[in-house]
Amino acid sequence: MSFFINGKETEVDYISDVDRITERLPRYQEHFEAIQERSKVLAECALAKMNSQAVGMSRGGTMQQIAAGIPISVWATMHQIDPELFLNKRKFYAWLAKHPEYRVGKTVIRSDS
Repeated sequence: MSFFINGKETEVDYISDVDRITERLPRYQEHFEAIQERSKVLAECALAKMNSQAVGMSRGGTMQQIAAGIPISVWATMHQIDPELFLNKRKFYAWLAKHPEYRVGKTVIRSDS
């Protein structure tokens, strides 16, 4: 279930907005900068799948992490508001598309999922 605040912004979008978090808790600025640095390193180490823009396998053949760095208090609040967010691929990737600050990997979701 989603609760809209204004337009298409939901409560989950509101509480996970990096600008709002760092405005209230400046110490998280370094945290989010580290996520972006991690994203660059993982992109350099990843292999692209054939005929796809998806990056999902590391050079060692293991799956690559897609998102990281959601503060536990923010994650818990998001989970309370929308318990299916982290279980439903469509919802999760839609949220991640709105909040690329949390993205450390790149993937493509198929319409048959």
